[in-house]
Order: sequence, then C-alpha cells, then structure tokens
Amino acid sequence: MFGKLIPDKDRSGEFFGFFDIFGKFSSILGPTLVGIVSSAVANGMLAEQGLTAATATAEQVDAINAASSHYGILSIILIIAIGAVLYFGVLPRTMKDKSTAKI
Repeated sequence: MFGKLIPDKDRSGEFFGFFDIFGKFSSILGPTLVGIVSSAVANGMLAEQGLTAATATAEQVDAINAASSHYGILSIILIIAIGAVLYFGVLPRTMKDKSTAKI
C-alpha cells in the first residue's frame, strides 16, 4: 500500500527509508510520551493531596498511577488527531494548489 502512495517511483528507496526511520522513531516516541505525561500527571495528583512518592502508601501510589495512565493514552490520541487534521485538512488543499499550479 505504501508503495502505491509514493509519488516518484524513481526515488522509492528514499521514501521507504523515511518510512522506516519514522517507524523506529515512533516506537520510541510513543512510549516515552505516555510515560512522561503519566508521570507528570501522577506527580501533580500526589502534590494535590500533599504527598510525595516517598510519603504515600503503596495503595495510594497504585490508585494514582491507575488514574494518571489515562492521560498518557490521551496524549497519543491527541497526536493521532493532530495527524488526522493535517492529513485531511492541509493535504487536500496542498494537492489542490499543486494541481491548479500546473495549469
């Protein structure tokens, strides 16, 4: 499917190279983003209760980690939504501008 989307068949190696690099980058970026956002939200929830990771009980930490994990997943959903807006909003206009420029 990706091969059919490539605009310049003579440079297909470059496009597949970019596809591979972005795939590797996203396999690192996604879990890192979920971890950072979940950690930041969990620390905020602990601070709201006047606790730190050292002073909270194991049950409190588990409950806060369970509640904060949803925000980590939300961060990935936001990236997908931004990508969808760019793909469905910006790309059609760009393609339309290129097709009218050829005339």
